[in-house]
Amino acid sequence: MRPPTFQPQPLVSLLQRQQVASMPELMAGLGTTSRHTVLRQLATLDYINSYSHRRGFYALRETADFDASGLWSHGPARFSRRGTLLNTVQALTTDSCDGRTPRELDAQLGVSTKAALRRLIQLGKLVRMRTDGRSLYCDPDPDRSRQQLRRRQAVSGTPAPAADSQDPAAQLATARARFLDVLDERTRRLYAGLQSLQFGRGGDRRVAQSLGLHPSTVRRGRLQLLSGDSLDPGRVRRPGGGRKTLEKKACNPEMPERVAPQRHRRRPDSRSSLVATQHRQALARSRRTRPSRLRAQRSPPAARDGVLPARQPQAHCS
Repeated sequence: MRPPTFQPQPLVSLLQRQQVASMPELMAGLGTTSRHTVLRQLATLDYINSYSHRRGFYALRETADFDASGLWSHGPARFSRRGTLLNTVQALTTDSCDGRTPRELDAQLGVSTKAALRRLIQLGKLVRMRTDGRSLYCDPDPDRSRQQLRRRQAVSGTPAPAADSQDPAAQLATARARFLDVLDERTRRLYAGLQSLQFGRGGDRRVAQSLGLHPSTVRRGRLQLLSGDSLDPGRVRRPGGGRKTLEKKACNPEMPERVAPQRHRRRPDSRSSLVATQHRQALARSRRTRPSRLRAQRSPPAARDGVLPARQPQAHCS
């Protein structure tokens, strides 16, 4: 029997009629239960995926109505001219004149961009800076990021540094933002505590607003510096802090091996031990003899001269 053949025309008709369709709808329109069959037919068409709903919606590029930002939404599905969410976030951030904050990107794209921004930072395609206690994502180019930062500070009313790229204040702000990005949890807390000590009274809240930290975190770092309570150079948290490890720790050869406690056993000459032994022996004997007795009781009577004896009535005890 020849396997059925499929054509992409039903998918084209469905997408032109609905504009957007999910994978179950495409499978029903094509008359198949195979996802790979639908994808093979879509490969012959000029289609786009949504960056929302795990790329679960499909549409034809010719029917998409993108706006000036290259975005288009149809119901719950959201599409971008640039394809994936990573490319869209990167393009919107680098093309912006004043950078983008996570809240602005979430409102514009309609989805959470936290994971995408973290991935772009790891890939070096964006840089993160601090302004007004918030994270600002900018172009990775140093000159471009300084321009975006100055524009953002001018719009928000924050005193901006001079326009000259060689201004010491501008260089200090850029260097400080990059320095905070490479710090871990412990060093960032201690640095915030040191800055709070320089400001004096009210320094915890002031530093927390400028660095985007919680005042209690700044206070904790300040108290650690004053008390002299420091951790090991290679540690970020105290032993036992943070999430528990999933790997089983290897045994330390220097530690003495734990000996399992011995269970109390009865003496073989005790009366209870003898009684238990006799009971087990009697039970074993009854199990060995029980099948033969049953066979003897259930076996039919032997025939004599071809005639079976009459069945004797059983006597009942009164």
